[in-house]
Amino acid sequence: MKHLCPVCGWPELNAPPYDEARNGSFEICPCCGVEFGYDDAARGQTLEQTRARWIAGGMKWWSTSRPEPKNWDATRQLARAASANDPASAGPLVAMVGDRCEEIEADFTAERMQGIWDREGNPHGIDIRPFGSARAFLASGLSAMRMFNRVLNFRHDEVIHLEAILAYYSAGGISPEFEIHPHDGCEMVFEHLAAHGFRQTGFHAAFVGVSLSPQAIPGHIVVKPVRTPMEFESFLDAYLRGWKVDPLYLPGARANMEFWQRCPHWRLYLAEMDGVVAGVGIVFLQKGAAYLTNAVVLDEFRRRGIQSALIAARVRDAAAAGCQTIYAHAAWDSANHRNLLRSGLQLCYTKALWGRAG
Repeated sequence: MKHLCPVCGWPELNAPPYDEARNGSFEICPCCGVEFGYDDAARGQTLEQTRARWIAGGMKWWSTSRPEPKNWDATRQLARAASANDPASAGPLVAMVGDRCEEIEADFTAERMQGIWDREGNPHGIDIRPFGSARAFLASGLSAMRMFNRVLNFRHDEVIHLEAILAYYSAGGISPEFEIHPHDGCEMVFEHLAAHGFRQTGFHAAFVGVSLSPQAIPGHIVVKPVRTPMEFESFLDAYLRGWKVDPLYLPGARANMEFWQRCPHWRLYLAEMDGVVAGVGIVFLQKGAAYLTNAVVLDEFRRRGIQSALIAARVRDAAAAGCQTIYAHAAWDSANHRNLLRSGLQLCYTKALWGRAG
């Protein structure tokens, strides 16, 4: 009889990890590397803390003597094993992956906004402030840009900070958007937001993939990292055109993006079809994980495989950099949503977007 690892959900342990007296078996799980009775409570860590450490490290296969199973998927293993062993625990396990996905998005957003903040005189009124585990991003000079005026990782524990958060945004003349990812206590969060005049305005999808095999890139499409000043200028041109930035705001937008070429955790990509720039994308590398973000394809090159090629190149290079876990977000049921699924990432959860009318 095989037994389940209580940390990662590996279903083929040779012995129960603990006996009735909670003594560890000292068997080592080949998947997460935990030795029961040593790496857990014996070192003062709960199973939840040990699992969170494995997830934060990228959910990598541990054993070098036992090969990783073909088509192994750590995220599915967590959810499937949790449901089989304890249906009530499936949500918290997947929520841990979700917490990491939200964290890496918030860290990328913080780096992006910090670079604008560092411009002389802080011309757009950038500010970033923590409220418990939530992070509030504010750009009083860019009030129409949702991405710069939102609250991430707002959970039920942070409801006590809601009045302070709203006062913070009110002082900047901003009505923020809250992005709520699934967790215990969502109902409480929704009730408090509704009581302050907020309502759900949409959904945003979150994706995760582990040890993905990148798809082949067609020969007539070339995806390459940005390395030279000329390539960076081409990247900016395509990015601003792809996102349809008003010509009136182009000089300011370029100034806000100038520091991107110096971000150590960012890699910028150009996609070309038959020698013509067709799209761009970014991958953010952090703590053994990668975040795919800000990809856009020029209108005349849509439906020609550019987005999929950008995903494949970034997944490939992230793996080469030691990042086995890939995260991404996309508008619900968008072309990017469908391309991420076709590229092997799994839908992890959907976020509820809450804002005020008008």
